[in-house]
Amino acid sequence: MIFIQRFQMSRTRIITVFCLFWSVALQAQNPLFREDQLYLGVGVLIADANQDSFSQTDFSGQLQLGFIRDFPIRKDSKWALGLGIGYDYRALVSNLSSQLDNQGELDQLQWLQSNENPEGFRQSRIVIPLELRWRNATPETDAFWRIHSGVKCSYIYHNRFQSLNTNDFKSFVDPWQLSAHFVVGFNTWNFYVEYELIPWLKADFPISNSSGMELNTLQLGVLFYFL
Repeated sequence: MIFIQRFQMSRTRIITVFCLFWSVALQAQNPLFREDQLYLGVGVLIADANQDSFSQTDFSGQLQLGFIRDFPIRKDSKWALGLGIGYDYRALVSNLSSQLDNQGELDQLQWLQSNENPEGFRQSRIVIPLELRWRNATPETDAFWRIHSGVKCSYIYHNRFQSLNTNDFKSFVDPWQLSAHFVVGFNTWNFYVEYELIPWLKADFPISNSSGMELNTLQLGVLFYFL
């Protein structure tokens, strides 16, 4: 009995030591860990136009979601690169209304009259984000500070004015866009700011009593990450 008890105790110790050794070996072989793979964000749009007559007349918002692959560039994984793909939907409501020609097609936009309801742009984009990422995370923690900064290349594949059923003014929209973004937060709550570096509305866009208008947007919002 004594021999059996000693054997069982020895076996338990051996298994414990083996498990510890195996855990250390795995960490030595693969010390890197990844974070922040899926994201979901909501925010507000602030228009930046080169026409003083332009103004936002109602709430304008943004919804974004996607996947980012995390590539650690240091052994402690506190610094990493992120490359991904996502979807971005935007609704911008302003003091512009549509004016149609005799065929019912968009002729130009005009400034909103006092008795007219505000109309808005609706956009859908495919987004490719590229980020430099810092976090004070460890493999054992799931709540940590993070700072992300980078650029987003996006393609506007659907762009329409609220009152129109077609993508009539797509020839006046620059579909390829580039923006800079910055994210900072802790655990669940992360705040982001993003600004378009290229006006998505071309300067020769037809607007009544105007020589044309360039339009960028600033986005402010909250971002959530999921592994």
